[in-house]
Amino acid sequence: MRRTGRAFFLTVKDGKGLSRREVETSISERQFDILWPLTEGRRVSKTRYILPHHGLRIEIDRYADDLHPLCVAEVEFASAAASRKFEKPGFFGKEVTGQIEYSNASLAGHGSPPREVNYRIGALPFLYREGGFISS
Repeated sequence: MRRTGRAFFLTVKDGKGLSRREVETSISERQFDILWPLTEGRRVSKTRYILPHHGLRIEIDRYADDLHPLCVAEVEFASAAASRKFEKPGFFGKEVTGQIEYSNASLAGHGSPPREVNYRIGALPFLYREGGFISS
């Protein structure tokens, strides 16, 4: 479940790794308010930034609360072949696509994966150091 401003969504994700199916539907605020308490103890709080990149969108999620300072960058593609052709920007870091511990469900239920020294990583990721993003 997700709230973005005054819009409310219910999303179902299927599969794992590089190729996944995602179905999202709008719900009313009332439906959200009825369902939201059922997510107690399994929530993530994050701010999403959109970075246009050569006709694609890099979605950068900066997590809050216990998951801070984890940041994850994700790019969605029309096909697996298109993803393999993608040239990651210089500020991306370690690839974690398919690593279940970086899924929102895992982050919500188990917390942040073990942190690597000096940086945080994300799914189709980028390098982050305390204080900001590393750019080339």
